[in-house]
Amino acid sequence: MKIKKWVGFLRKPSGTLSVGFLIVAGVVAGLLLKTGFDTSLSVTSSDEFCTSCHEMASSKDTASYIGC
Repeated sequence: MKIKKWVGFLRKPSGTLSVGFLIVAGVVAGLLLKTGFDTSLSVTSSDEFCTSCHEMASSKDTASYIGC
């Protein structure tokens, strides 16, 4: 009995769209945004990206480098 009530709630329109559609669209949009953010973060965190605009010294050349 509660399952039918839940399915009815998901099919009931909220304004013009059903609640189920809004939930699915929100999950899909969230996954796309998270994937895009992760991709852009990994690309912009690389040395190649930074050195395309900035001149950087190697970490081995700095005073704070403690090598083995």
